[in-house]
Amino acid sequence: MVRESPATVENDRSHRDPERRGIGGRLLSFGVARVDAEGMPAYLESSNPRNIRLYERHGFRVTRVLDLPGGAPTATAMWKAQAG
Repeated sequence: MVRESPATVENDRSHRDPERRGIGGRLLSFGVARVDAEGMPAYLESSNPRNIRLYERHGFRVTRVLDLPGGAPTATAMWKAQAG
């Protein structure tokens, strides 16, 4: 069964103390596995360019760069197609 709405990755961040220790990647792996098990696509936006490669390693692809108003940081929109 194909669902119309993608899963949305939200609040995928960890405290700075465990940064660069793989905790964010493990959390992302858990979420991606659940999304894949449901056969759903996934969408996320990242305002940190350093995280793009992490998301790409988990199957996400950049779809566009969002130039946000009011001095907000630029965000990168990313999509992961449904598994299988």
